[in-house]
Amino acid sequence: MESMFFFEKGESGHRGNRIVRIGTHTGQNQLCLRLRQHFIQETKDRSIFRNNIGRCLLNHSQDSFLADWNLDLTTRKNRLKFKSKIDHKKQARIEKKVSEHLRQNMKFSVFEVLDKETRLLMEARLISIVSRCEKCTSSTHWWAANPR
Repeated sequence: MESMFFFEKGESGHRGNRIVRIGTHTGQNQLCLRLRQHFIQETKDRSIFRNNIGRCLLNHSQDSFLADWNLDLTTRKNRLKFKSKIDHKKQARIEKKVSEHLRQNMKFSVFEVLDKETRLLMEARLISIVSRCEKCTSSTHWWAANPR
């Protein structure tokens, strides 16, 4: 019943750490599970946050594996459908890079919001506020904002 703010090393705003992601979940008592899905389990298909960081890494290196990374392998049907298409060793290497990036560069803060509807509404409103803030833009050196 928590919502989270994520902060990335090197990103600042308002003379402090800049919020780079706002996230929540729809289930009850999911904080430990969500943190495990973000920081420990190396699977992009259970965390849009991990999925997006992988996209940034692949885009930054102009890696053609990005097309395969974008395939949703959440369902058994899709895992079977794309089994022969995916280079699973490469995907595991990218998953490891995502984990390293998260663990080395991200911090988070958690706040409790008991009601699911309130939590989802707050998430949407906070994202709106932060996205419109002129002082909360990414730095010019941000690796994902400036692919080479």
